[in-house]
Amino acid sequence: MCKFIIKRIFLMILTLIIIMAMLIPLILLMPAKGYAWHPESPEIFIEVCVYYFKQIFLQFNFGIKQGTYQDVAGWIAEQMPYTLYVTIPALIISLPLGTFFGALAALYKNRWQDQIINVVITLLVSVPEFVTGMMIQYFIGFKLNMFPLIFGYGDNFFSWELFRTAIMPIIALILPPMATCMRYIRGELSESLTSEYVLLARVKGLTRRQTLIRHAFRNSMMPLLPMYQSCIIAVFTGSFFVERIFSIPGIGRTFIYSMIEGWQDVFLCLAMFYTILTLVAGLVTDVGYGLIDPRIRIGAKKTAL
Repeated sequence: MCKFIIKRIFLMILTLIIIMAMLIPLILLMPAKGYAWHPESPEIFIEVCVYYFKQIFLQFNFGIKQGTYQDVAGWIAEQMPYTLYVTIPALIISLPLGTFFGALAALYKNRWQDQIINVVITLLVSVPEFVTGMMIQYFIGFKLNMFPLIFGYGDNFFSWELFRTAIMPIIALILPPMATCMRYIRGELSESLTSEYVLLARVKGLTRRQTLIRHAFRNSMMPLLPMYQSCIIAVFTGSFFVERIFSIPGIGRTFIYSMIEGWQDVFLCLAMFYTILTLVAGLVTDVGYGLIDPRIRIGAKKTAL
């Protein structure tokens, strides 16, 4: 298993290098607000790209933010806690809730529980995240006046005053991945519950709930792991719009601003961050495959031999 993980980490680093080698020239050609950089010759452009590549991977230096003297990596690191403050609770809540309600819909397929969950899934999947965020802000924040309309400022992340302002953004981030999770789990478990090995388990005396937990759910995890990976990425990418709507000073809002303002160094740093996030999520999924299915570990050992 260790060789399997080391191999995946090596491939992840190689993939990151290839992606950044393609992104650097594209981002350097991105027009900034008010001006656009045009290289004098292809040779100079190649030299600049190589300089950026060495600066990033050898010195971990992303340059200085345009218009200021702030270090880009340090400036983004200051905003990271605000993004994690809303995305981590959203992940902790959305994935278990989506798994539970998806399993409930599969367990009571074609009954009233399943019909209600299907309606909720259809509504949440059909509505874009920025529309969901604005509706939550309008109805819960403005009409009902239950929570502040925008995120509060401060560095005391354990205070109720600050957490109260983060409740609506967290809800907005929870709903879309939870709906995706419910839809996939319902489909996979519904198919597994009609399989022959499940029917055999029922004949042996196991209840429907025991069969679901002990047999159907574990066998359905193989196709569900990529879905969990996409849900994790969806929460972080969904923060682009949610942070903008609720004025959260996080990296999601900065990512949008960097595209609008043409902050090339900032955009490059954030693009690398989200690339690493996607690759790490893929690595966790691959390791999960090895933990769930012993055939993958056995196949890796045979390959090594």
